[in-house]
Parts: sequence; C-alpha cells; structure tokens
Amino acid sequence: DFVKINKTFFIDNSNIIEQVAGSKYVIYDTKTGEMNFAEYYPVPKVVNGKQIIYKPLVNESIKYSQIILPDAPWMPETDYPIIYIFDKIKEKASKYLYISPEEEIVFNIQILIAISSWFLDVIFTDTSIEKVAGLIGIVGTAGGGKKRWLSIVRQVAYRPLYVLNTSRMPSLFRMVEPWGSATLCIDEADQRDTSSESEVVQFLNARFDGTPIARYNATTRRNDVFRSFGLTALALRRMPQDEGVVSRMIKINATPSPVELPEVADESMTADFAEIRNYLLYLRLKWWGKLKFANKTGLPVEHSWRGRETLTLIKTLEQIDTKLEDLIFKFSEELTKREVINLSQTWDGVILNEIYNFISDEN
Repeated sequence: DFVKINKTFFIDNSNIIEQVAGSKYVIYDTKTGEMNFAEYYPVPKVVNGKQIIYKPLVNESIKYSQIILPDAPWMPETDYPIIYIFDKIKEKASKYLYISPEEEIVFNIQILIAISSWFLDVIFTDTSIEKVAGLIGIVGTAGGGKKRWLSIVRQVAYRPLYVLNTSRMPSLFRMVEPWGSATLCIDEADQRDTSSESEVVQFLNARFDGTPIARYNATTRRNDVFRSFGLTALALRRMPQDEGVVSRMIKINATPSPVELPEVADESMTADFAEIRNYLLYLRLKWWGKLKFANKTGLPVEHSWRGRETLTLIKTLEQIDTKLEDLIFKFSEELTKREVINLSQTWDGVILNEIYNFISDEN
C-alpha cells in the first residue's frame, strides 16, 4: 500500500522532478544531464507504515486546459541564445497578433519578462529577502487584441493559468498555489473596487514580490496566510487606479489590427509554440542552481526605479545570453517615459495635475 500525494514540482538530491503535459514527470539529473519520464515518483518516506508516492496533479486546470504545460525538455545539439528564442516568439506571434510600431519596444520587454518567468524559482528561494516577478498588461477597448495578447503570453510564460476576472483573493490563491511560481493570466481584469484596499489589488501587488497577505478567518478563528509569487498578465479596458499596480505594470495599448489575422485562434497556436516551451523547460532545468540574481542593472538612477527593478530579471538572463545587455538601456529609457504617462492617469496623478493647473491659472 502507498500514500499518494500530488506534487507538480520538487527536488530529490540531484534530481529535479517537474510535471509536464500528459500527467507525467520529467526527471532531470543535474549532475549527469540525463532525463527520464515517470508516471509517479516514490520517496523514502513512510506514513503509518505506508510508503509515500508523489503523483502529478490532475485537477480542473488540467482537465479544462486552463494551464499549458510543456511536453518535454527539448535538448538541441547546440544551445540557442535567448535572443534567438525571443526572435522566434516575435515571428510566431505576428501570425496571430498585431502590435503597432509605437508599442513594439514595450512588447519586446514583455516577451523577455515572460521568458524570465521560467527562472523565478531558479533565482529566488523562500528565504530571499526581496523578489521581483514582473507584472505585464494590455489596456484598451474591445477589438484591440487584448484576449489574443493573453493567448500569446500563455504560449511562452511558465505554467500560465488563465482565468476571467474575479474579486475573490482566496479563489485565485487556491487555483495558483499547487503550481508553484505559475503565471497568472487574468482576462477582463478591471475591478469595481480599484482602491488599495481591494483584495485582488492587494493580491496582484503581493504576487509581484511574494509578500504574504494575512486574512482573519472567522470560521476557524485563525489567520489565513496567502502567499503567491509569479508573473501576472492583465487584460484591461482601462488603467487601474491603484498606484502600486500602475507603477509595477509594464503595459502596451491595445490596437485594432489593420491586417488580416485569424478571428479565433485554434489548437494550431499551441502546437506552433510547443518547441519554444520545450526549449525553455530545458534551459530552466539546465540552469537550476547556476543562475545568480542580478540585483543591479547598472542603469542611470534617473531612470524609472520600477522599470529598473523589473529589468533585473532580464539582466539576470545575461548569464545565459550576453547579447541581452545591448537591449536593457533602450528598454529602461522607454519605461521611464511611459511611467510618467501611466502615473498621470491614476487618481493621485489626476489630483496633482488639477492642483498644478489651478496654481498655474492663479499665477
């Protein structure tokens, strides 16, 4: 007899065990580079005289394709640089999504942040004092490609969980928690209550740096602690009013496509990006324990602090591909310009602008 426990990721000595598509594990030996597959994984632990066996999780997220998992690590004879994968993602994305020239540079940043989501628990641990996961978004009215943008993010980010807007933090937490540092993709993410007191707004801000949130449970008379860390992608009709979300979010504006694109993306999109996901899984496993977080970008201090904070993720990826260094300064300049515009659209920014205009008129 065995005690079966669902696990989606764990480490056993030199083995990294990660759940992949098909309800199975890939077992990667970090010492030898060897790879095997298994439907379960026995561990030398006993409960009530029964051995513990870890099994892949099969829940609603799997059954209804709410999450997309890679099939298996793809190990080419020669490793491809991150820049090559970045270019392939852009090439494939252009078949499904129109990005205006004005938004292209920020979309490029979003792609690299999505790539970095595969390495979050490689570079950060539970004992890390400070973390950064990234928050990306698209804002605009219907017909601008918001859902399609989310679909692209789901193809290239780590363990993307797709959900329609909800105002309940516990439901979001319970969905994400079994999948570790999963990416949370929220469609129609506009909140009625956009204040900093909103549960979901707090949850989104907390996911950015892994800050725990305590909530008193009247039933159990105990505090429930919600802690979630991972990339978040939001599709919104309008900019949020919370300054924390606005300052953290690297967003593009939705733009109606002037070129013909598929009205509805089908399964071929998922197949189109499969090789990219499999290669990113390979890099994740290969670089486990080798990547060191780059906590300094070396960018000018007058550049956006929030922008520089997020760009540390791309700076960290320079250890895999040194060519990324050429992009970071240009990215930071653009984020600095955008931050001024974005913050002017929050309630605080609107009020400050009105005060400034009033003073200017008086003078």
